[in-house]
Amino acid sequence: MKKELIYKKEKISPFEIIAFIIFNILAFLILYSVIVSKTEYNESTRLFFLIFLLVYLIILYNIYLFHIFLPAFKARKKNRLMKEKGIKVPGFIEKFDYKIFYRSYGTENRKFRKIKYFQLHVSYIHPETNQKEEYITPPIDFSPLKDLGSRNCTVYIFNSDRYVTDFVKNENHQKIWDDNDLSVIQMQENIRKFKEERSQLFKFGLFLLILFICSIFFLIWFAK
Repeated sequence: MKKELIYKKEKISPFEIIAFIIFNILAFLILYSVIVSKTEYNESTRLFFLIFLLVYLIILYNIYLFHIFLPAFKARKKNRLMKEKGIKVPGFIEKFDYKIFYRSYGTENRKFRKIKYFQLHVSYIHPETNQKEEYITPPIDFSPLKDLGSRNCTVYIFNSDRYVTDFVKNENHQKIWDDNDLSVIQMQENIRKFKEERSQLFKFGLFLLILFICSIFFLIWFAK
């Protein structure tokens, strides 16, 4: 099955849906076992289980609805509206950008996660001005190198908004980007820089670890 050519903000992964269903089944099974089980639970134990499951389900539904389902639903709804009411013109993917970096999250104990995504630069002729314009798409959820079979696409113009769609899937493993293409060269350069930065971070972390271990041994030796 070929990958769906959509934007990251439109995506709801099958894993998220399956995980949501499994957690719901587990929660209701536990709730059912507490209510109908022949084991004699005292009232305080039953109340604890019910409150715990209620809080669990509220948190689960909030995470799923407000952080996964609703953003994707709103993005898809907006894009459908633009297809219905917007002006349709042919577009051409001039180039792509590849972003890869670490992003910190958390306030107290800062953690880092790797972020990587593609964005497309799409050109089109505006029907009112008859001038060539360029639009940079939001992050896409596919690789233009592996998943695109053509650089042709469709642009919908609705007021000041733009929506690029009708991407052609790569059915026959054709190659639409040359190795000497500027986008490919810049992507490789970004990957190289990212690896260098990651290597430097690793070396610095290893240095701190060795320094910490040496300090411990020095303190043990000095304490003798």
